Amino acid sequence: MCQTHREKVQKETDFVQEQGLLRRQYVLCALRLSFFDEAEGQASSLLARWLAILDDVVEGYQAWSERVPDSPKRKPSVPPPPPTPKPKARPPPPPSPTVPPRTPARPSQSRVPDATPATPREPVVPPVSNDSEENPAPDCIRSDSNAPFISIAGTPFEDLTTFIYCDEHSSGRSGDSVVRYEGILNRGEEYRRVHLTVVRAHDESPAFLKRLVQGLHTWSSLRHRNILPILGMSQRPASASGLPALVSPWRESLGKYIDKRRNDDMHYSVKSLMLDLFMNTILQ
Repeated sequence: MCQTHREKVQKETDFVQEQGLLRRQYVLCALRLSFFDEAEGQASSLLARWLAILDDVVEGYQAWSERVPDSPKRKPSVPPPPPTPKPKARPPPPPSPTVPPRTPARPSQSRVPDATPATPREPVVPPVSNDSEENPAPDCIRSDSNAPFISIAGTPFEDLTTFIYCDEHSSGRSGDSVVRYEGILNRGEEYRRVHLTVVRAHDESPAFLKRLVQGLHTWSSLRHRNILPILGMSQRPASASGLPALVSPWRESLGKYIDKRRNDDMHYSVKSLMLDLFMNTILQ
């Protein structure tokens, strides 16, 4: 039994590598198939159909990009502006003639000195500084008390702590260092479910923290309908041990999303998804 299963998996892997297709698991999920059958079966027909659609999408995008004058694939053939001529340096002015210093006149003997002595000025004492303010801890996370922002490695995010209600018992670990919570964002008129993502990076190496900051900066810069935006940061839940949580819109799991849309127009959905993946590859 195990030998038969191993041969089936090997056949599927060889088929995918020979055809130069996407990864086997992604193709199976997209076509809602459990395994690849023979070359003349249903899976092969569906694959050929969707690959033809993908070719049409790519050709359509390339034809559209050729018609756009400011296409990101070609640099505009605009000559560079001429260099601005530097102004000529003026010669230094001639030195002025030396004037001997004037001898101050001696004070008159008839002048009466002031009877009231001048009040000595009090020395200005500098305020006592706090060592923690002069030498802050080398932490990439900053919280500005004067403005509702939390800064992570120089990237500011809105502080949504006062608008977040979080269930401390609704945590679900989605990785070695990531824990997700379910929360509610309540801003008066705005009331929505949100994800609270906490990255536990206390004992990680500096290289891991650097990659984490770079990934967070890239995520906050992306604007795409298939990428969850970062709404802000939150100091809740309290069980996160002081680590801020990333607040993003609530989304169901991929399995539930597919189950709800099994009766949708698959031709439009797959074509749109292929175009999004193609565009995202170009932008990156």
